[in-house]
Amino acid sequence: MNRCLLVIPLKPFALAKSRLAEALSPTERQQLVRALFLRCEHFFASAFAAMPRLVVTAEPEIAALCSGATQILHEAQPQGLNAAAERVRHFASAQGYAQMLIISADIALWRQTEVTCLLQAGHTRDLVIARAHDGGSNALLLRLPGRGFAFAYGEHSAKAHQIAARQAGLSCVLLDLPLLSRDLDRPADLLLWQAKQNRSQVLL
Repeated sequence: MNRCLLVIPLKPFALAKSRLAEALSPTERQQLVRALFLRCEHFFASAFAAMPRLVVTAEPEIAALCSGATQILHEAQPQGLNAAAERVRHFASAQGYAQMLIISADIALWRQTEVTCLLQAGHTRDLVIARAHDGGSNALLLRLPGRGFAFAYGEHSAKAHQIAARQAGLSCVLLDLPLLSRDLDRPADLLLWQAKQNRSQVLL
């Protein structure tokens, strides 16, 4: 049985990062989303090469950006993160994966030890949540098939996912990891990141 499927959900570039509209132009937002995605995929292709990767998206450009080893699950239209996660759960279970790791491509910096910590926690828990600084779920490691568990992405989804795990009778652990908690989602996040790097480094 395959161990774990890495899942990267990705909005169409033109629709992503709307909350950064006051800080970045539409073109800059698209450049940022593309750069963050490429950084995410390169990190996992390098640091976790044995882990199969799947991108679920309605972005037509994605096939030209992904490495040949990355699978793509196309959406005809964006269905939202909860619907995409549910679709991938059925796909991953049918393919015989034991776990699926849904990861945000919006993370500014990646650290191998943090992802390893998350994966190790999945040895003894049905669900592992890497909480975002704003209470979201930047990473979600689910033991499959995860029957009865309902994805609950949205405001304060880390807490909502804990509740959903409890209701489904699944064991769960919440992790606060320094880099995995920091995604670039709001103007304040971008300002914090720009305090460490200049603008040209952010918009690769």
